[in-house]
Parts: sequence; C-alpha cells; structure tokens
Amino acid sequence: MTSRIVHIGGVGSGQGVKAVNQVLAAGINQAVTEALAFAQAQHLPMDKVINVV
Repeated sequence: MTSRIVHIGGVGSGQGVKAVNQVLAAGINQAVTEALAFAQAQHLPMDKVINVV
C-alpha cells in the first residue's frame, strides 16, 4: 500500500483510473511479448537481447 492518496473526482472515478492503468499494463505486456517474438524470429540470441533491452 501507499501513503499517497489522490482524489480524482466523483463516485466511480477511481474505477475509471484503475481501468486506464489496466489498459496501459496490457499494452506494455503485449509490446514486450511482440518484441521478444520478433527477436526470436530474427534468430537473435535471446539472452543477449534481454540483457541489452
């Protein structure tokens, strides 16, 4: 938990912000997996790719 509380707005606003966060997290997850799949398709050494990026 955090000690920082940010008031966004009226009832339901917190749920909206949570949904925004989940969309961002899902997009980041997808981007990472697509990038690693691309590296693998290019026959790059995955251990080195992961260390570099």
